Amino acid sequence: MKKNNSNNSNKEIAIIGASIRFPKSNELNEFWEQLLSKECLITPIPRERFSKYTFSEESKSKLNFDNICGGFIDDVDCFDASFFNISPREAMFMDPQQRMAMELTWKAIEDAGYRASTIKGTKTGVFMGACNNDFTEIMEKEVKEIDAYMPTGTSAAVISNRISYWFDFNGPSMTIDTACASSLVAIHQAVRSLQMEDCDCAIAGGVNLCWTPRRFIALSQSGMLSKDGKCKAFDESADGYVRSEGGGVLVLKPLDKAVEDNDDIYAVIKGIGTNHGGRTNSLTITNPKAHAELLTEVYEKAGISPDTVSYIETHGPGTPLGDPIEIHGLKTAFDTLGKLFDKDLKHHHCGLGSVKTNIGHLEAAAGIAGIIKVIISMKHKTLPASINFKKLNPVINLSKSPFYIVNETKPWEQIQGDDNSCYPRRAGVSSFGFGGSNSHIILEEYDKGCKEDNKTYRGLVDNNIIEDLIFIPLSAKCINSLNNYVQNLMNYLKGLCVRFSNDGEKPSELNNRLKDIAYTLQTGREPMKERVIFITKDITSLINQLEDFLQNKRGIDNCWQGCADKDKDTDNILLEETDMQVLINKWISEKNFKKMAALWIRGYSFDWDILYSERKPKRIHLTTYPFNRKHYWMDCYNNKAGKKEKDTSEILKVKSMVSQNIVKTKEIKVSLEPVKDTNNKNVKASDKIQNDISLEKLQKKLTMSLAGVLYIEISDVDIDKKFIDIGLDSIIAVEWIRSINKQYKTSLTATVVYDYPSIREFSTYLYKKLNGSGEQAEKILMSESITDRYNNENVNKPKGILLQDLHKNPTQLLKSTVMNKPKITLNTIDTGLSQVCASKMPITETNEHKNITSDGLQRELAETLAEVLYIDLEEVNIDKKFIDLGLDSIVAVEWIRLINKKYKTSIIASEVYEYPSVKEFSSFLQKKLNVEGNKELIQSYEEMDLNRIIEDVYRGNLDIDKADEILNQASKK
Repeated sequence: MKKNNSNNSNKEIAIIGASIRFPKSNELNEFWEQLLSKECLITPIPRERFSKYTFSEESKSKLNFDNICGGFIDDVDCFDASFFNISPREAMFMDPQQRMAMELTWKAIEDAGYRASTIKGTKTGVFMGACNNDFTEIMEKEVKEIDAYMPTGTSAAVISNRISYWFDFNGPSMTIDTACASSLVAIHQAVRSLQMEDCDCAIAGGVNLCWTPRRFIALSQSGMLSKDGKCKAFDESADGYVRSEGGGVLVLKPLDKAVEDNDDIYAVIKGIGTNHGGRTNSLTITNPKAHAELLTEVYEKAGISPDTVSYIETHGPGTPLGDPIEIHGLKTAFDTLGKLFDKDLKHHHCGLGSVKTNIGHLEAAAGIAGIIKVIISMKHKTLPASINFKKLNPVINLSKSPFYIVNETKPWEQIQGDDNSCYPRRAGVSSFGFGGSNSHIILEEYDKGCKEDNKTYRGLVDNNIIEDLIFIPLSAKCINSLNNYVQNLMNYLKGLCVRFSNDGEKPSELNNRLKDIAYTLQTGREPMKERVIFITKDITSLINQLEDFLQNKRGIDNCWQGCADKDKDTDNILLEETDMQVLINKWISEKNFKKMAALWIRGYSFDWDILYSERKPKRIHLTTYPFNRKHYWMDCYNNKAGKKEKDTSEILKVKSMVSQNIVKTKEIKVSLEPVKDTNNKNVKASDKIQNDISLEKLQKKLTMSLAGVLYIEISDVDIDKKFIDIGLDSIIAVEWIRSINKQYKTSLTATVVYDYPSIREFSTYLYKKLNGSGEQAEKILMSESITDRYNNENVNKPKGILLQDLHKNPTQLLKSTVMNKPKITLNTIDTGLSQVCASKMPITETNEHKNITSDGLQRELAETLAEVLYIDLEEVNIDKKFIDLGLDSIVAVEWIRLINKKYKTSIIASEVYEYPSVKEFSSFLQKKLNVEGNKELIQSYEEMDLNRIIEDVYRGNLDIDKADEILNQASKK
């Protein structure tokens, strides 16, 4: 039955988490301090950005390059690839906008007080705004060779899709480009999806990075950029906008659900809308009529009277034409709304500001920047000044309007109603795209009301030990990040003490906040490898402990540090205690918190909620994970690509292995000489026997080769770590296995890395394969053809014989060409050689798969299907319809192509609709292999001479019995 969502269209949405990366600001608290300081965060363009570009004299004169400024992100070419289990090779080809969005999403989820693992597999939607494709342009200019990661790395869709994939979100996932309105339109889509119950939670925001000078030149030539590098919104000297880069992400949830989950709420979205200006005098000019209509509609639907709105964060780009048009639209909208709500609007009750004066125009991320400014202003109950404002643009008339420019930082007072009650602080945020898209959102501060009484805590046991002692656990993936985490927490706590002191809060309130901090770190952060835990009683003591830790002091009281991976026998501690709840309660009653701390740093994660009664502390907004970013850029790839061929040949170099035995036939003796090594003429055949290669040596070779294809250090490859955690995905797995097959003369499929998912497991499997039943065939590494060896003085080469000629008189023909020479006949080759040759036939794979069992074929098809769908093999139900497994027409083409290549068939992709499950399709394929196998094989040899048949038998490409069958069939024609 279809859901009726008509009553949900105005459902209020809560903002419960946020993260940013703005010019000179990486945390919300840091950004707030920058706003209060009235500092302009605009700088000249970093020289290294465009150092490889050359400009014509005409471009230089028009651009005035030395005076072009913007807001730029530090270390934007860096990324914590290992945190996300992404290989350095893939990271190099990921648009940094993708990388930034990944990190911001993690931090936003943590800021909301959640572990990412707790929302894995949920209906969480991802909505990201992005409009720049500079990375694609710079890649085309700088990268010398095409790499398999380029399609996904340069796709705008993957900005959002990669987030959904990595975090395992199942809600809608989309990247939206409406130019400068992109992030606010993305949030609009997120809100609508939540209201229509298409998702239960949403990740929404935008990212924007400026890598090439193309847009700077074009916008400068059109006169749209500020000449002095300053955004002067609403000022008479406004002469253009300032390009900037950055990103922001919000975590959204229906308000009623957020209240139920006791989430820490930044603000409530009361209304949001978007429209387009239609046809105007110019594509890039905002239509004030459409702007006014949008605001009127949004406020009317939300039931928000204009007299209760005390601040508008304008689009405010600082252009001489754009600013007046926007103000005109605002005045028109509020005038209309006043009449609709029957309100006589007071003069100058609603402030106007633009964050672009501080950090520039973030283009695709402009809307999210405005929202961030508003929600932190609500938190601090303060309106920060719009800087660079001296005198109002004469085209703008604010007299007799409800608006005024916030040019000085001031307290954000609540508006008092007619009944002397105060309205919650309300604000609007506008964002316009230069192609005509408009978007506006209404935000309201969250009135916690009686929720603030959640400041009394009761311990699980009768005594007050838990009330007095507070556990502060911190963990990270590496020591460097752990140390930075400790530093960030210490800075946060010091700032918290200052704010509480300035606000006149009681010490008891500060300690209650410490309990919130502890609970957030316990339940809202993923436990990772490197760990430290502090047990403290108050914030002052904790700050001292953190300082001692950073100074590497030994013997810090109530501090334990450890590595979760070092003690893999952690569970042995619990052998005599099967009930963990009883054990923890026992330690609590015995006041033995050292054991709890020691257990946690060894890698055991227990339920922290057992330390609390039903009345638990709150999860709050807190400092988030400090990523350990490293440089990943195309210059690294070019350096590695230049060495790639040489490096991989050294890494995977395997001495050729040949048989030194004399192979006898029943009629004559034929000496098969060792094959020459074309790579190294000085290597003797005796040196090419590798049957004594050790497992340890094979592990080292595979480790080196894996490091080579992933562009990582050998020391970074843990032989027990899963391939997926090292960064090996299906794309590079194909390349790696191909190189292994080439060097070891195997025929492994890429799916083997899923069956043996670590170096230790895979090397053991390969070692057995190299030394197993097919050992001799694996060792014969042919580097010259058998025909060449027939040219030597001991064995004369037979004359060319076409199979088509054998029907004339095959016996006589063979006698005339072979019998007078040393006799070589197919049915007299030694049995031992035939067994070796029959063990592997890579060229004519129809033979190899002809007699495969039904179960075996189903297994192989399921493996390849799982590979192309990026799912676990266990998820492939052989009776389940392909469409239900996620196989669409695009991936079907890829899958059928793999099947045709593997089985030497010519199946068309539409067969998946005729045989729509693995079981049905395998039955169809098996029949096709059995019927066509012999026919295709014989046809392939119809124009081939006897030399080739003998050569293929010798190489192991053709079974000796099948060769006889070919000759017999040919003789009947």
